Amino acid sequence: MESGETLAAGRYHLHRRLGEGGMAEAWLAWDVQLQTWRAIKVLRENVHTAARDRFQREARVMARIHHPNVVAVHDVGDDGGLQFMVLEYMEAGSLSGWLKRHGALPPRLAVEVMLAVLSALVRAHEEGVVHRDIKPSNVLVSRDGVPKLGDFGIAYDEATIRALTQTGTALGSLPFASPEQLVNAKGVDRRADVYGAGALLYNLLTNRKPVSLYKRGDGDKAWKGLEPMLAGVIRRSTLFDADERWPTAKVMAQALSAALPDLPPDPPDTPPLGQALEPLPDPGPATLADNTFVLEPAHEPKRSKRSLVLVAGVLVALLALVGGVAIVLAGGAGVAIYLFLG
Repeated sequence: MESGETLAAGRYHLHRRLGEGGMAEAWLAWDVQLQTWRAIKVLRENVHTAARDRFQREARVMARIHHPNVVAVHDVGDDGGLQFMVLEYMEAGSLSGWLKRHGALPPRLAVEVMLAVLSALVRAHEEGVVHRDIKPSNVLVSRDGVPKLGDFGIAYDEATIRALTQTGTALGSLPFASPEQLVNAKGVDRRADVYGAGALLYNLLTNRKPVSLYKRGDGDKAWKGLEPMLAGVIRRSTLFDADERWPTAKVMAQALSAALPDLPPDPPDTPPLGQALEPLPDPGPATLADNTFVLEPAHEPKRSKRSLVLVAGVLVALLALVGGVAIVLAGGAGVAIYLFLG
């Protein structure tokens, strides 16, 4: 794909590439019909059938979860063999970008971000979906500073995805993946996301990779410099044995919420989480006029001749009571009524 190309019969005008991976590219696009910016994920043409199936399921899963902290899906389509997904455009980029530009998040801001991510996970788990890829590049931020979980490409959906992950397959992103994902990703449950959430919180607080946190004992230097309450939450989240972790994302969120009042305020010079990366470009000549839907004007319902005759009859009766005379003429165009009052 190149800048200036379009999708969906000219509805989406591609402006600049936002990122790319082995299976897909992400583009900033102008939605001509709705006059707004979108992010469009375009699947590469040469990918295998399983990747195409997973791409379609990813869109359905994200649309089904429908949560304020999950990136919204607006459309999916196929344009000459190119499958694409139209997503909410997150102007402030990802948390990984924030870490590269500004370093570690202050504790209070990091916890507030995690509460949003955990809220999204609670909703996903209610739908039987395990994300399996919690990491800073998959948490995007809106212009208003709202963190939203995205990229459900390797999510495990109890309803539809069982056949897409073979037993014994390792899936996830080191070092954020739970140890059980590295052995049998198909057999994981929501506690794998609890591990990923703990690893993400560690990364946000330290700007260090959460390498093998399940091997770190209580006195390990990995926890040095962390608020003790937060270190305890992360430690339990990332235990090797899933049975010993927080049982759910909701319980982990409750532990973080309890710690929040005792955390220091963010420094006054903390950059805003929702700072846009760069100004949006001029969408160019593509306007709504280029894709206008013309609606036929509404027609007034025709009154039947019978209805008009009935009305005329009522008027005649009324005039007779007051001493008037009415002459009623019925023609092809309707009914004419001439009134003579005495």
